[in-house]
Formats: sequence, structure tokens, C-alpha cells
Amino acid sequence: MKKILFIIHEASATGAPIMINNLLESSYSKKYKCFVLCIYGGKIENNLKANSELAILYDKRIKHSVCDKLINKFIKPKHDFLKKLNQGFFDLVYLNSLATLTRLPSLDFLNKNKALLHIHEGPVLIENLNVEKLLSSTIKKFSKIIFVSDFVKKAIVSKYEIIIEKSQVIPPVNRDLQNFKSDITLLDIPENSFVVCSSGSINYTKGVDVFLQIAKNVVNQAKLDRPIYFVWVGRDGDAEIRNHLFHDIIKMRLDCNVMIIPNTDNVIHYFSESDVFLLSSREESFSMVAMENAMLGNPVVCFDDGNGTNEFINDENGYVVPYLDIQAASNAILELYNDVELLKKKSVAIKKMSLEYSGDGMAKRIFNLIDQVIYG
Repeated sequence: MKKILFIIHEASATGAPIMINNLLESSYSKKYKCFVLCIYGGKIENNLKANSELAILYDKRIKHSVCDKLINKFIKPKHDFLKKLNQGFFDLVYLNSLATLTRLPSLDFLNKNKALLHIHEGPVLIENLNVEKLLSSTIKKFSKIIFVSDFVKKAIVSKYEIIIEKSQVIPPVNRDLQNFKSDITLLDIPENSFVVCSSGSINYTKGVDVFLQIAKNVVNQAKLDRPIYFVWVGRDGDAEIRNHLFHDIIKMRLDCNVMIIPNTDNVIHYFSESDVFLLSSREESFSMVAMENAMLGNPVVCFDDGNGTNEFINDENGYVVPYLDIQAASNAILELYNDVELLKKKSVAIKKMSLEYSGDGMAKRIFNLIDQVIYG
């Protein structure tokens, strides 16, 4: 049985780590012996353990003193994944995201192992990670490179002189939700309400300020007999931006129409109670939550630049509006709010489109590529 080591930057319930968890849960992973090395731990550790041998490199929840760090140098770690890496123990090393590259103590193992790099980050995030020099010096050491979207591929291939034949665009492995039926109701709102949902960390990139401005525009034009709500699921992130967000909601008199839901395992249930998904991000390489909403039949409104989500959203199943155009995004939502038949039409279309992005199909493509690297 071939041995694969997946290295992820953290075991958080966010896009890139969740994708690896979904990949490991697929039937295609069962013919391999899978190992996962998390640079940092997190919420989905137990999920990962269910389908792999797991090790955590650092625990960022613990603050170590200088004395502790000195002692740890002489204590044998609970795992020997790094040692095995340098011995060429694994048949393939799968680095999931550029964030992983920046956090490993050494990349010398790339000289001794077959390796595959999965790039989730867009151009702005790559700059923020300050990974450009590191990427330039290591990119040629990978046998294959996966991009989550054409948006990411176009931003990287020419800049880093990547051989096209070494790369593939494979969208993330989503959980399949086409047949999902929610058995609970979480929103305490009138039955005839119209719900616009969004999700993610509270930060500048996710565009929570944009979300709020669109909400203001739309709510001001809502009908008295059909209330409208904007629901953002997720409170983790930048504390300063979060504090401003809560105060802005009150100052903009939106406290009766905007809800900020704490991070929860029930996020899909909130999506299932919604009518439309608004992707307000300034940059999104490929929005997994937008695809989950598509699987549930929620039309998606997104921007035409700065993301790969518009590669599966079009006029038939949603709206792609000019970048950061608050009015255009507001008008798109109002069209769906005012036209029940149009909403139904786009809902059917987006759910049909999502079948092309089944988690099983994407997992099969990734493991086929893994086989090419191992046996090629």
C-alpha cells in the first residue's frame, strides 16, 4: 500500500484544510496509507484522525517559555514524520497550500521525495504571505501542481515560469449536498422572509464592509409585507474589524435586518434556510461555501474580478457584477427578491450546474494525478 503524507498549515474548519478532510473521506483514499502532518492543530483534528495517521507539529494554543523551547529540543516528539520525510519514507508528499510552505521548519525534503503542490491562494494573499521568493526557489521541485481555479493559475503560471504540462486546474473537493434536507430551523423570522446569506471570517478580504453596504441598499427598498434579512455566519477574525462591524450595524440602523452568527457546525442549516448567497469577497480563489450554496439551490451573487467563483456563476444561475459595485450587487438581489419565478429558475439552474463539481468527481481527479506522480 502506497504511503502519502498530506501536509496542511492548520487543522481549522476553513477552506484548504476542509478540502483535505473531504478528500480523505472519499472512497479513493482507501487504497493508500494516508498520513497528515498539521503545522498547527485545530477544530477538525478528530475528523482527520478518522481517515489518517495524524500528527501536529506545533500547538499554537500553548505559549511556550524560552526554557520550554530549550527542553523540547531534547525531547523526542510524539511522531517522527519529519524524520521519515528526510529518509524518503513516503511515496508522495502532498503540500496543501502555499501557507504550508512558509510554516515548515525546512524544505530540504523536497530534494528526496516526490511532491505535489496544491495552490489555493490568489495573488493578493500570495503577496500577504510574503511567499514569492520561496515559491520561486522551490516551484521546480514539484512533480505536479494543482490550482483550484483558472484565476489562480493565470496569476501564477507565467510569473513563475511553470511548465503547463506539470499543472492542472482541479476545483476543491466539496462535500456533496445535492440531497441535503435540513431537519431544524435556526432563524427565528417570519415564514415569508427573504434571506441573503454570507459566510467567512470577519476580515477585510472577505468584504464584510461591502456586505453591510449592500444590505443597507437592499433593506431600504424591501416591502413591508415581506421582510428581508442578511445573515453572516462566522465571527472569527480581525477583532478591530469585528467591533467596527457591530457598531456599524447599529449606526446604519440595520440591527433588525442583519444577523452575525457565531462560528457553528450548523452552517449548512443556515444556508438551507436562505434564498440567495452573496459573495462579497475582494479576493476568493474558489469559494467552497458558494459551491455548497449552489448545491442547495441558492443563486450566487459575486464580483467579476478578484475571484475564481465567477468560473461557475453566470447569468443563467446567478449574477456576476462589476468588482465592488455595491449598486449592481444590490440590484441583482432585489431582482430575485421581487421576482419569485426568476428566483426559482436560477435556483434550478445553479443546482444542476453544481453536479459538475461533485466532491467524488474532484477526489477522483486528484487521486488520478497522485497515481501519475507515484507511478510515473
